[in-house]
Amino acid sequence: MKILAVSSEKGGVAKTTISVHLAHAAYDKGLKVLLVDFDTQGNAGMMFEPPDLSKTFLSTAVLFDEKPSNMPIEFVKPNFGIIRADKEALTMVADSKTEGAEFRPLEALKQHANSFDICIVDSAPSRAFLLYSSLVLADYVLTPVKMGKFELDGFAELIGDITNIQKSGINPRIKHLGSIPVKINTRSSKQMEMLSEFKSTYKKSVLDLCLPEREAVQVAINEGRPVWSNVRGASHKKTAIEWRDACEAILNMVIKG
Repeated sequence: MKILAVSSEKGGVAKTTISVHLAHAAYDKGLKVLLVDFDTQGNAGMMFEPPDLSKTFLSTAVLFDEKPSNMPIEFVKPNFGIIRADKEALTMVADSKTEGAEFRPLEALKQHANSFDICIVDSAPSRAFLLYSSLVLADYVLTPVKMGKFELDGFAELIGDITNIQKSGINPRIKHLGSIPVKINTRSSKQMEMLSEFKSTYKKSVLDLCLPEREAVQVAINEGRPVWSNVRGASHKKTAIEWRDACEAILNMVIKG
């Protein structure tokens, strides 16, 4: 099972939206998918039908237990598993910052590694314990980034964290796939100028992909489906192609290693 963390130190960069779409795209490719929500807001889980409350499933907070749990993973459909964020319990985990706990999710997920081909982790925003834990866990990291001063500063810090984690031996497997510019207003000369400067500065760290601001994406999120389903109209079709192609390109990078 390969683990891809979608990570950013800033919120509002479509991190969860990309994570869920990658999971759907992987499922559509015939892969066995596990989606794990490391964000205390729990938004990734909200994009699916609520769980069966008569059953107890593995939650993200439980991944940080001292010993791996034997709780079952919830499946939203065959070969599509999800580990939801228990908001209160996960917040307590984040606040406790127990020494060595950042390594526990990897050990907990190892017992499920043969059941899935790919694990998509929706990382927590901000430079804190849960984000760090997702980097310790990941084989690959994708970083969505908006064109704004604060977002670009956060990107530089995250790249530094990834490099430190790899070189220190904490997670020698980790590989930065690259950044993907998101929510770009292609009609804004200022944003396009910032995008050009960003690509010039970080060069190979920037994927040859871009996800502009599109209304159809928000509509799809509200309806709990990927943007390429139930396509209506030329504008929606254009958006569906953009997102499908981007997800395919990212997944192929992970699959090929």
